[in-house]
Amino acid sequence: MNREDTKKAIEVMQAYLDGELIEVNDSRSHLHEWEFVVNPVWDWDRRDYRVKRKPREIWIGYDERGEARKFCHTGSYVGDYVAVKFREVLDD
Repeated sequence: MNREDTKKAIEVMQAYLDGELIEVNDSRSHLHEWEFVVNPVWDWDRRDYRVKRKPREIWIGYDERGEARKFCHTGSYVGDYVAVKFREVLDD
């Protein structure tokens, strides 16, 4: 491992210690499928690890014509706008 790879490994392992969910991928496999791992073995030569990605969420305010007008922070009416929550879909 070079310094940059070591830094990334430390970040993933620290996230695990902090209670984040960790995913593993067999780097030798052609499938490249990430799987949740409860107790990682940390075999950095054969596997890749990452912190499970979290979908982003945003609220957008819509006017009475259904046009997006502004970002907002809650799921309620904001003045003359109706707030709608959107969540990103993660494919992998």
